[in-house]
Amino acid sequence: MVIIVSRDEIERRDPYAIIGALQPLLDNPARITKFRERVLIAFHGYDADPRELFDIQEVRTFVEVLDTAFPFWLYFLSRYDGGLYSIALCRMDEYHGALPGQRIDPKQLEHLIVEHWGPRVNQLVHMADLPISVADELLESGLEYFIQGPKKLPKPGLMSKLGRLFRKG
Repeated sequence: MVIIVSRDEIERRDPYAIIGALQPLLDNPARITKFRERVLIAFHGYDADPRELFDIQEVRTFVEVLDTAFPFWLYFLSRYDGGLYSIALCRMDEYHGALPGQRIDPKQLEHLIVEHWGPRVNQLVHMADLPISVADELLESGLEYFIQGPKKLPKPGLMSKLGRLFRKG
């Protein structure tokens, strides 16, 4: 699932279409399970703006509203792109306390995960009747994501080989 947040939506302060697209992910255990780490979020319309998304107050405010209505990013967002990183940076105090060369303050990240997103991961794992080990895996993959950056996509040849294997099975 791909969620595109337009600059127009941000400038109009209208998160309701985005929230409406995300809410059905919570409808039943099957959807919760199916979309685990399978949602991408992108912000469109800022390519010509030299600022980073998290340096734009309108984006930060918009993300705050989204995160308040839908605090399930650590569960649903893919680890293969920068969406989760952008959301996290928008939710932090402009990276005060970050180490040189980094933008994420470890204490703020810990607070965001432990106090805000982590409990939501546990909530969804419980709602979908998944083993608690799934929550542990998601928290671990989230920390790896913030430390090492987004995962690399497998080589195209590998993906087509895997696809053939799955079609046979």
